[in-house]
Amino acid sequence: MARGISLEARVRMNQVLSQAIGAQGLVRGQYEDLHEASTFRPEHEIAGTSDLKTASLFRASVQISALAAGAGEPVVSTLETFASELGQAFQLFDDLNDNNPHTGKDRGQDQGKVTLLTLLGEQGACERLAIHLQKADRLLGRVYGPDQAVRCYVKSLFTCLEAGLPTGVGGRRALAKGPGVAV
Repeated sequence: MARGISLEARVRMNQVLSQAIGAQGLVRGQYEDLHEASTFRPEHEIAGTSDLKTASLFRASVQISALAAGAGEPVVSTLETFASELGQAFQLFDDLNDNNPHTGKDRGQDQGKVTLLTLLGEQGACERLAIHLQKADRLLGRVYGPDQAVRCYVKSLFTCLEAGLPTGVGGRRALAKGPGVAV
């Protein structure tokens, strides 16, 4: 039993996690990714699948943390939007690294799929990734201020993302602007 967390908050935490991984979250996103990704879909549908299969888990983690901390609605809302931006960035990063032998994951999982990388190309995908990271950083700044530890930690992760992009990806220049650039 979690000490100091009300029964009501713990029930809500379970609901948040169940919704994030259930039939209208991760499960649905994985289904769409496996069954619909080989056909042409517009950008907003691909981003919607990414939101379900990836960003929903990021959002659940900040919602659960916010419930545990007793955060108010404005903070929760801002952190949920941050998590959505981070989830979209993570998915783009994953797509860019689909054939990278240094990630530790199976290579070529996106072969035959229509992804944002397929539609936008490497340069466009890297630029979109940079935009998501910049928005995510700006949202953290609203909650934590300019030099708070959590924001510095997330910036260091963003730097690791940039360093992990495959060699030759032209979009590194877009990420080089840094996540602190306002969009």
